[in-house]
Amino acid sequence: GHRGKKGYQLNLGICSNTAECLALMLDQASVPPGDRFWDILYSIAEVVGGFERIGLIRADAIHGTKDNLLMLLDRNASFLIKGRDSRTARNLAKEIPSYQWESMDILHEVAEAKPLSVSTRHPPVRTVLVKTKKEKGPEYSHLYTTTSKYNKEPVEIAHQYNGRQIIEAEIKAERNGPQLNHLRTRSFYGIYSFMIHLALSMNLVLKFRHTVLEGTALQGLGLKELTTRFMNIPAKIEKRNGALLLGFPQRHPLVKQFFKGKSQFAIF
Repeated sequence: GHRGKKGYQLNLGICSNTAECLALMLDQASVPPGDRFWDILYSIAEVVGGFERIGLIRADAIHGTKDNLLMLLDRNASFLIKGRDSRTARNLAKEIPSYQWESMDILHEVAEAKPLSVSTRHPPVRTVLVKTKKEKGPEYSHLYTTTSKYNKEPVEIAHQYNGRQIIEAEIKAERNGPQLNHLRTRSFYGIYSFMIHLALSMNLVLKFRHTVLEGTALQGLGLKELTTRFMNIPAKIEKRNGALLLGFPQRHPLVKQFFKGKSQFAIF
């Protein structure tokens, strides 16, 4: 947003259930982020084995254009996307009587708006309005979704969309774990390579947390603690009777928590 400044922008495709990175693209700041929407989707489809296996697509307002919605409808895709133009939300809000607004939390209210038409070859798209309380007055935004109102109420739709923002907040909160703030180079391709290796490493860490730490006292361990404390625990491999045993120091506090109730590892 600063004239004359140069930079890069990162687009990520994240799996909602596991927070794993399925697609990553780094561009010069001159490339509009919305232009990468379909590149990201096709990259995700290649990873998961087909476009039809992506499931519900959640995306922010920069991708909520009429063209993107139309292409998603043409593919019969399931989506929950924030509308790009706030003027549309303000105009829709004028038609909503006060009694139709439902409280979502202390700062937000939601309401079912009239479906909006994207093209003549598709039925109108369900639209949910979100009102955010501000000191200067309420601000409005709108969500497009293919989810039927018989399956989810407006409050549920808004919470489901916020799940995407929760993932984004977690990424920002835990970026100190892999030292994401400290880039090793100013080269575009160097940064791109760093980001790809970082995403691969993060996926492995998430897999480790899910498969190894789940069910232990450490399953809620933050990424920074996981990478700086848990992974620095000294260990040794010992061969006994043709089997490999992984040994850990018995008095280490994290070891005690991890092996509580476990017996399949040796503790020295």
